[in-house]
Amino acid sequence: NYIAIKVDREERPDVDAIYMAAVQAMSGTGGWPMTVWLTPDGKPFYAGTYFPPRDGERGSRFGFLTMLNTLKTIYDTQPDKVAAQSAELVNIIADSLSPTRGRDALPSAQVLHQAFAYYETRFDATHGGLSGAPKFPSSLPIRFLLRYHRRTANTLALQMATLTLEKMAAGGMYDHVGGGFHRYSTDETWFVPHFEKMLYDNALLAMAYLEAYQVTGNNDFLRTTQEILRYVERDMTSPAGAFYSATDADSVTAQGQREEGHFFTWSVAQFDQLLSADAARVAKAYFSISEPGNFGSRNILTRRQARAVLADRLGLSADKLATAVDEITDTLYHARSQRPRPSRDEKILT
Repeated sequence: NYIAIKVDREERPDVDAIYMAAVQAMSGTGGWPMTVWLTPDGKPFYAGTYFPPRDGERGSRFGFLTMLNTLKTIYDTQPDKVAAQSAELVNIIADSLSPTRGRDALPSAQVLHQAFAYYETRFDATHGGLSGAPKFPSSLPIRFLLRYHRRTANTLALQMATLTLEKMAAGGMYDHVGGGFHRYSTDETWFVPHFEKMLYDNALLAMAYLEAYQVTGNNDFLRTTQEILRYVERDMTSPAGAFYSATDADSVTAQGQREEGHFFTWSVAQFDQLLSADAARVAKAYFSISEPGNFGSRNILTRRQARAVLADRLGLSADKLATAVDEITDTLYHARSQRPRPSRDEKILT
């Protein structure tokens, strides 16, 4: 039914920009992986970001296989509808990519106020970030909010930035064992990630967390920055000192099958085998590990409670809890390193 064309957005940002405009026009948001259905002459008539393979997976009503069949039927039976949709999208793309767009007026400070008003309207006051799902760890909006706070003394801007950073780093989208962030969260709570990791996300997030530390003095933000940079140093740096681009979401299980997130998730039995009884007790409480699991039969690691609250609950001082967690994560990191790793994209961008 289709000729499938895969575009590397880093090698062809020009092609990516054209069709990303179509995705944004259709869905009101953008992101990758991006899927666009085109007519034979390259005009888009339907577009979106991530589609799970099958109906009902990851909370989606329609999976990718259903979309492929449905859109083929529409293309064959409703050519006028396809032509009208593609013509409309082509006009939107042409307008959005026009170099003369908005040439008659320079931006004023009002643009910044409008940007803040947009984030204020869309802000998720419970989980941080923009309301809804999926959620991307957008670092530039965070850094904008920090600067907006500095210029206007607007405390809400600072609260929006810091809450988002706290919730992202506490959720399953953050790699609590090896450091660094996964590509995005499939839900609104930053819990279940798409397990791919991107170098550029982590580069910008390291800057966002460091700037938040500069503003607030919150040592958790500093720790997250250091852990991101350690992840890049250990796992994403070439022998020559340059940086690799990304790692895949999938890895090989003990049964030899490829499975998304397997490398990053844990069973209760693995914690019991690797850690002493006391350390396992701390680890299970700290990372919210349960016997039935929270990702199939395995567990995505998260931090549900603040360190001070958890330390009190476990009868430990804050310093002893921090030391215990450092030792636990080192043990888990070295054990995890023995697993088959996700494939790494060793393309180096300068």
